Amino acid sequence: MKHSKLNYSLSALALFLFITTALGQTTSVINGKKESTLTVAEIINKNIEARGGYGALKNIQTLIYSGGTYHEGDFKSDGNSFMAYGRPNYRIVGNPEDSTTDILEGYDGSAWEWYASPGVVVRTVGAANATARRGTDFEEPYVDYKEKNNKVVLGEQISINNKVAYQLIVTLPDEYSESYFIDSESFLLIAQRQIAPFHAFGNAIKTETRFSDFKKINGVVFAFNTGQFDISSGKLLNEIQWKSIKINNDVPYKWFLPPTYQRTILQNYLEQLYNERSDSTAIKWTYDNFNRFHPEINTEQGIEFIGYQILKMGEGRNSLLLLKLNEKMFPNSAVAAFGVGRAFNTIGDKKNARFEFNRSLKLDTSYKRSHDGLKALDND
Repeated sequence: MKHSKLNYSLSALALFLFITTALGQTTSVINGKKESTLTVAEIINKNIEARGGYGALKNIQTLIYSGGTYHEGDFKSDGNSFMAYGRPNYRIVGNPEDSTTDILEGYDGSAWEWYASPGVVVRTVGAANATARRGTDFEEPYVDYKEKNNKVVLGEQISINNKVAYQLIVTLPDEYSESYFIDSESFLLIAQRQIAPFHAFGNAIKTETRFSDFKKINGVVFAFNTGQFDISSGKLLNEIQWKSIKINNDVPYKWFLPPTYQRTILQNYLEQLYNERSDSTAIKWTYDNFNRFHPEINTEQGIEFIGYQILKMGEGRNSLLLLKLNEKMFPNSAVAAFGVGRAFNTIGDKKNARFEFNRSLKLDTSYKRSHDGLKALDND
């Protein structure tokens, strides 16, 4: 996999709640007709049977998705997208055996991300961590939901892509809720709906994730296609088509662990800053000392990267502190100015964000990300 834009649509920051009409059995109106619905337990049992049965699902110990082709706008991946799962709750996105992989996202009991450039591992917290941990369930969270300490209630039946669907609203132990839509005829999971930011720093939008191209592998049905749509416009935002899904192949435990390697001085420094992300005094101390002791090392790109990671973890003020130090050291860098602008924008300071985007463009009139930043501010 040679791209960093992949949004697997298997997990999200927050999912859209629909009105719940009852806790047990409900009725709803679809196309003017009153439709009787099943109970939560009956819908879940029929979904499990439609997929291949409870025993078949529980017999799965590992899953390997490979040969994935990802589309988003004009971008199309090279067809080598990869993902694997191992019980009880391990997951890896990106092929750990492929030397050309530029990003790995894993869960080994805790969420982590690895970036080939600049070559650092970060243990995520906040929303990024939540997205990762919620994506490790082998089955859907409504299967054995009581054992998992989840709650499930029925919502209204709705039409999904011209198919009448039952709605299951699942609330996880961290109070995060998500809606699942089960086809009333096939009883396969055909959609989820959500409100989530589009990429790490995007605005939250209402989306519908649809599952299709169902195939049976070793007696269990899987969706080979996942597409995410903007509900308001109906526009396809992104899509992934898997070529292969394999069950119970040998998956080494090390796949789920962060890569191990000898850090350079710069890589170690960047990981130190990330680990200090909640302590502004420590960040400035470490920053000043490193640049005093290693004036020969160019830190611009590394600080831009780790500043963004700190911003993603919700430490907006400390990210801004670090990115402003970077801008001060590299005053002629359009990229450094953009980084400060994005930090301002993320913490809600639109005025200073606009100033920094404009400053970036004075340094480089062709810098696209600053043009896009100003456009987004104008559209707010």
